[in-house]
Amino acid sequence: MKTTLARAREALAAHDFRRLFAARLVNQCADGLFQIAVLEAVVFDPEGQSIVVGFAKAAALFAVPYSLAGPFTGVFIDRWSRRRILAVAPVVRALAALLTLGGVDAEVPYFAGALVVISANRFFLSTAGAVMPRLVPPQDLLVGNSIATVGGTFAYLVGATAGGLLADAVGAAPLVVAVTGMWLF
Repeated sequence: MKTTLARAREALAAHDFRRLFAARLVNQCADGLFQIAVLEAVVFDPEGQSIVVGFAKAAALFAVPYSLAGPFTGVFIDRWSRRRILAVAPVVRALAALLTLGGVDAEVPYFAGALVVISANRFFLSTAGAVMPRLVPPQDLLVGNSIATVGGTFAYLVGATAGGLLADAVGAAPLVVAVTGMWLF
C-alpha cells in the first residue's frame, strides 16, 4: 500500500498535471490580487460612497457570478472543448480586466469587466477540476485533486495578502495590469 506522499509524487510526476497545477497556482494568485484590487476600488472609495455601500456592491459583485454562472458551468464545460476553455478563459479574463482600469467612476464598464472576470474564473476552475481524471492515474486522483485545491487556495491567499499590501502602496490599476500578465502566463 502506497503512502500519501508516494501518491503525491506520482501525481506530480505527470507532466500535464504539473502544467495544469502551475497554471492554476498562477491563476489563483492573480485572482487574489484582482479581488483585492476590486475591493480597494469599490469599498474604500471615501469620496464616492460610504464603506457600507461599497461592501454591498462588492458582495453583489462577488456573489452574482457564483449564483448565475455557477450552476451552468458544468453544462457548458461538458459541451465545449475543455482544452479551449483552459486556453480562452484567461484571455477573456485579461481583456475584461482591462475594463476595470478606468476605475469605479466609469461604473458600467468597471462592474461589467469585473463580473466577466469572476464568471470566467468559474469556468477555468471547474474545467481544471474536470480534466483532472485525464491527467493523473485513477488511484492518484484524490491526491491530485487535493494538491490542486489546497495549492490553489494557498496561492489565492498569497495573492490576496500581496494585493492588500500593494493596493495601498501602488493603487488598483497597477495591480490589474500585473494580473492581466499573470493570466496570460
